[in-house]
Amino acid sequence: MQAQRRTGPRVAVSAAAIVAACTAGLFGAVPAGAAPGTKFCTALRTFNATRPSSKDEAVTALHKLASASTPQVKAAVTVIAQEADTVDAASALAQAAGNSAESTPLTVAGSAVAAAADQTCHLTVNFAGAVPTGVSKRSVNPASWARTVCSSISAWGQTVNAAGASLVASANGQTTLSDLRVTLSQFLSTAVGATEQLNTELGGAGLPKTPNGSPVASSIRLGVSRTLLVFVGAQPLVPDLPNDAAAFQTTAQALVTKLDAAGRSVEALVKVALTQFKAPALGTVVARQPGCAGIG
Repeated sequence: MQAQRRTGPRVAVSAAAIVAACTAGLFGAVPAGAAPGTKFCTALRTFNATRPSSKDEAVTALHKLASASTPQVKAAVTVIAQEADTVDAASALAQAAGNSAESTPLTVAGSAVAAAADQTCHLTVNFAGAVPTGVSKRSVNPASWARTVCSSISAWGQTVNAAGASLVASANGQTTLSDLRVTLSQFLSTAVGATEQLNTELGGAGLPKTPNGSPVASSIRLGVSRTLLVFVGAQPLVPDLPNDAAAFQTTAQALVTKLDAAGRSVEALVKVALTQFKAPALGTVVARQPGCAGIG
């Protein structure tokens, strides 16, 4: 299966903040021991365990981490928090985690925090885990939740597979690189729209009233969000594909392979979440749903 998506809003850090931070060397390498060990590491562990459902919760978690950091690390976390609050939390955190095709102030800030986490606490910083899950906190009947989730993922798969088949059919009849770029872009637009719709439907599905139902629902939604970020990051790469035919084929194939892997990962999300969070009761309910027959 191939899937892809459009680029999310590009995080625009204020020029004044970037110049001030860079001039002061705030995003430079963080020396070992620079962060106040116990306080910073405790806050980092708390941040890594955060699974916010909303943007406000994600921003609050970032501010708490910043408050326990040295001035250098605090400046980096604050840049991420500001952009998460004013632009888009998922995009800001994804860039901070390094999920960007280009270097941005957010990737630099994320690297500074990651260096402090590694050197001071021997831990990684889980920016991806702080992406808002967007899952409604409404408790719902497990069977109702399973119907929504399974039917939504199944419909998403049908849409993306159909778009992929159309892409292959169209590409086989085209001879110019310009036409191929257009065809690939059209495929990505369809896949992005379908993935955004899936994200919204999963967010509104609520939390199944069953043991470990909440982490299972949040994990599935987060997995789709991560796939969406991959698709979004790939969209701007299409216009920049090489003009040389051989190089175009090699680069485009690598891109399509990456998108295919991201798409396939969505199909495994339900099974992975049920296994990871040990939710056999919910698994039994899910197994009864026709829509989940081919995605477990």
